[in-house]
Parts: sequence; C-alpha cells; structure tokens
Amino acid sequence: MLPDHKLHVKWPNDILIDDAKVCGILIEGFPSKNSDDYIQTNRYAIGCGINIVGAPNLEGVSTGYLQAYNHKLNFETVSNIVINRIETNIKRWISGQGNILMNEWRTATFNVGTAFKTTINGQKQIVRYKNIRDDGTLVVVSKTGEVIELKTGDLAIV
Repeated sequence: MLPDHKLHVKWPNDILIDDAKVCGILIEGFPSKNSDDYIQTNRYAIGCGINIVGAPNLEGVSTGYLQAYNHKLNFETVSNIVINRIETNIKRWISGQGNILMNEWRTATFNVGTAFKTTINGQKQIVRYKNIRDDGTLVVVSKTGEVIELKTGDLAIV
C-alpha cells in the first residue's frame, strides 16, 4: 500500500508510517463464563482509529494521515483492506498459525536496541527494545542493563 515508507508497529497498539502515528488499535478480551483467563477467551472487541484524511494534534506525538502518503486512499479502500486483513489473520490464528502471526508482529516492530521513553513505577526512563514475548509482553532493557517486562504502558520514540 505504501512501498516507499517505513511502516512499524509501536507496542502495544499503534501503527506508524515514517515514525508518525496514523492508527491506534484497541483489543479487549472477555473471559468465558468458566474462566477469568483473558488469554484463553474466544470473545474480543476490536476498535481501530485510522487517520485517513487528517490527523489530530497530540502533544508529544508525531501524527500523520494516509492521504498524505497516498492521495488515492479513501475510507472505502482503507476499510476494505483492514477488514480483509483482520478476517485473514483471524482465520490464520484459528488454524494454528498464531506463532507465525507473533513473528510477523515482532518483525513489524522496531529493531532491537531502538530507544524509547516510558514511565516505569512512576519514574520516567529511557529503555531499549529487546523483544516481544508470545503473550504480548514487551521486553526492554534499562540504561543500567536491567531487563524489564512491560504488560501495559506507553512508549515514545527517542
């Protein structure tokens, strides 16, 4: 769709083009009646906000919109692409290809060592990306070399 631009997934839920946020995705899992385990549920609500014709001004966040990269993109085209990809990837997940999808997610994230600002235990820190575990936990390394696992949080590219 945009071959001349860098496309990245910024953990846990942002899509960036050339380091500008163009999309945010939220997924909420609902446990089954028999379980409190969100990982094992088969019921999810997915919300997706895509900047197609304009972008909000967000303090401290570079934002962009799809038509700035490709003027031919419009709501119908983008929504068809997104719905098709979601359907395809749900089928892949159900067919047992979850590990392949996780590896694709890892590939789409930033390179190992990329620096981010985040807040951990109330302290602002600069950390470096290391990996994403199979359960979605982000693994980063602090300036002191401490390996830290983040299940939630917000990151800003340094």
